[in-house]
Amino acid sequence: MKECRIAHVAAAILLAVALAFVEVSLAATEHPTYDLAVAFDLAKGKIVGSAKIEARPGAELTITRGDLRILSLRNGSRRVVPDARASDPLTLRAEGPVEIRYEGSFDGSDVDVIDRDRILLRNIWYPVVEGTYRYRLKAKVPREFVAVSEGDYVRRTEAGGEVTFAFDLPYPQRDWDGITFVASRQWASRHAMYRDIPLSVYLLRRNAARLEDTVRQAQRYLQQLEALLGPYPFKRLVIAENPVPIGYSLSMLTYILLSQDSVEAEAAEDSALNHEIAHAWFGNGVLADYEGGNWGEGLASYFSDHLENERLGRGWERRQRMMAANQSFVAGRAESPLSEFEQSSDQPSRIIGYAKAALVVHMLRRQAGDERFFSAMRSFVSENLYRAASWSELRKTFERATATDLGKLCASD
Repeated sequence: MKECRIAHVAAAILLAVALAFVEVSLAATEHPTYDLAVAFDLAKGKIVGSAKIEARPGAELTITRGDLRILSLRNGSRRVVPDARASDPLTLRAEGPVEIRYEGSFDGSDVDVIDRDRILLRNIWYPVVEGTYRYRLKAKVPREFVAVSEGDYVRRTEAGGEVTFAFDLPYPQRDWDGITFVASRQWASRHAMYRDIPLSVYLLRRNAARLEDTVRQAQRYLQQLEALLGPYPFKRLVIAENPVPIGYSLSMLTYILLSQDSVEAEAAEDSALNHEIAHAWFGNGVLADYEGGNWGEGLASYFSDHLENERLGRGWERRQRMMAANQSFVAGRAESPLSEFEQSSDQPSRIIGYAKAALVVHMLRRQAGDERFFSAMRSFVSENLYRAASWSELRKTFERATATDLGKLCASD
């Protein structure tokens, strides 16, 4: 009994510390638009683009160019010649819509690459304007390419041996999230439905035999997560194998980019696909407030890897491994609160953001009981969909569900 009481107090302390953060939210209200059109010179690894940013006259814009070259800039009705030698970011006071023509080269020396067979653009591949915008993208690629980007609505048109993909994303994106782009001529594909959600899978041709299994797995994970969290938050889902061999998978609004390793070595109890689909709710459907700690990885880990291990009768082993990792690589060496986790940069930060956060979520479940826990999680998602939420919103949701002040658990024990 004493050991149980000590464990309960320790859990209460961890809960209180993890959940007591300042609330910052981003309402999914109307936001200005950012219209982007790009084309590519694959032989030279170049992108040429035009951006039109809706701006209120008098607003101050901060524009990060990175290694991009500004070819022309129009501020309202006035043409501006920016100093190419000026340091980033460029700042200007808007006189109306701002239009920028630019170009850039991506040879694959970093993560981004443009070559004859593939395109991957994730960093500064368009002028990044500080603030929150609703993005629309048109991308022109050779006819044999398939292109993927964030968008609930996608239109493909063909002319003169080239195709244009138009992506319309109706959800506001913060500047540091932005949008991404990937395209390849090396994919095999399967198209299916999950309920009324179009589901497309693109894998490298050498993995074409895995297409059907990937479709079935995605449908199963979607069904499991919807039963726990409510409807899938978007109108389409694309699963694409990354044509560039980087060592991790990614989840964006409306699509998933799987690493080549994860496609070829999929384990049911620790599935990258399951984890990235869970991000549709945690991190993409509800955005994480990084200033108060990124809870997205912990919740995605819990609702994918942990629950799958639990379904297979190995939940306790999963938790034991997480606690052992924390003891071996974090405790007494690289400790930091969940409020300071933004993204994993090394092994200790990954353990904190994924494993420690998932253990806190499990404590919430133990405190609330299954029925109230899953009901509270559905409420958290529905109340914060398409906006940023902090640990504070999560705390408030569970305090309502359990009629408990989580900050006073220790004092009342």
